[in-house]
Amino acid sequence: MAYLAYPKEIKRVTAICEDGDGTMWLGTEKGLSCAKREGKEIKLTTGYEKKAGLTAGKVLALYLNNYNQLFASYTDKIIQIDGREKTIASTMILQKDLPNGHISCMIDDKNGNTWLGTNSGIITVNNKSNISYSYAFPENFYDVCRLNDGRLLWANSTGLLYFDPRSMKESSCKRRYYISDIDVNYKKVEIGEKVNGQIILDKPAYQIKQLTLDHNNNNLVIYLSDLTYGASVNKVEFRLLPIDEKWRDGYDNQIKLSNIEAGEYILEIKPVYPMEGNEQITRLPICVKQYWATSGWAIAIYIFIIFCISLLIWIYINRKILRRRLYQAKEVKLKEKLEEETENRKEAEKVHQMRDQLRYMLAQELRTPLSLVTAPLKEMIDNSAFPESFLQKAKVAYRNSISMQDVCNQLLSIHQEETYGAQFKVSHYSASSIADDVVRTSYELLNVSPINLYYDKDNRINTEIWIDRKKNKFYTQEYPF
Repeated sequence: MAYLAYPKEIKRVTAICEDGDGTMWLGTEKGLSCAKREGKEIKLTTGYEKKAGLTAGKVLALYLNNYNQLFASYTDKIIQIDGREKTIASTMILQKDLPNGHISCMIDDKNGNTWLGTNSGIITVNNKSNISYSYAFPENFYDVCRLNDGRLLWANSTGLLYFDPRSMKESSCKRRYYISDIDVNYKKVEIGEKVNGQIILDKPAYQIKQLTLDHNNNNLVIYLSDLTYGASVNKVEFRLLPIDEKWRDGYDNQIKLSNIEAGEYILEIKPVYPMEGNEQITRLPICVKQYWATSGWAIAIYIFIIFCISLLIWIYINRKILRRRLYQAKEVKLKEKLEEETENRKEAEKVHQMRDQLRYMLAQELRTPLSLVTAPLKEMIDNSAFPESFLQKAKVAYRNSISMQDVCNQLLSIHQEETYGAQFKVSHYSASSIADDVVRTSYELLNVSPINLYYDKDNRINTEIWIDRKKNKFYTQEYPF
């Protein structure tokens, strides 16, 4: 006889089980412990959960299956321990691998599967692939027994339930899954309801054979049902062809598809079933329409518009280049013409300067001799001692010298005006006074001439003009008759 008092690590034993090697396993309120007997002493080994990165908790039940695998159930998980290696082989977590926890009893069937009784139904586990399948019931299953004919007898909170495991699996395998509800853009859709301008459901969801969506309704949550009462699936696998090659796990009895690109797809759904073979796949065609701005016609229109814009730009640039070339050719012609005109003007200016210079030199050369001749002639005319015939000839010579002197003065004035340019100084003058000044300055020349000059000025009209007085006086003097 050996005795071991509860150490601090155990506190209280909740389940006991022996594996095929004779090793005792203890389920306690603080986790799983391994007890080995050495003589009259018992050596405990703890910390299996900690080594696997799990949180230690109260062990609800222990069970050793036909494959020498130890199952330890907790409130939030179930772990599988290899009886030979004494290590954790696999772990199933609540709400990730298992739909519920609180496993109270476990048993093997004749087909090599382990059945678990929970507070909300029955779970079967395939010991080869560690895939679980859940049968949901409203009762709490707390005890189980395998009968001689292979059927399982379960005790639950309302009575007894027994069934053949193989028949149960085959009936579950032959189920077909339908859509019970649909969420579009994370909002539940009713029959006839419009989502972004599109009616998703025009009949009950389970009657849908194909699902067609607009480009802005590409976030889906599909809820599945086998349309039967009793055992309901809470875990499925799916894949969206041709995007997915491998199967993906669903979330309980729902499938989430986010940001589906435009195109045609096939959604395949199958139950997560532990028994190999005989699995039925449900297929649902899904078509997501392309946004009109990214459709083939829109792209063709974009290409056509870009082509037209490019063509217009090309035509505009070519016209601009051609216009620039024409302007350049015109500029070259104008430049040549301007150079030619400049040369002509230079030649004309040179001729004009030579002519002006000659006229100026002639006037300068004649002015001084004429002034020397005019004075003696004036004295001879005023002397009455000379004969009358001589005086008449002297008057003619005097008048001609005066005329020649005026011509020289005019030539010098014209030379001065052309040299310094015509700069008019305009002011308000009376035309009558200008005429009087002009006649008065010519009085001396007219006095010695036998020509009688008359001019009539109408004093009734006060004619006023705006002129340059000096210029007008000059021109009047130059052309008095």
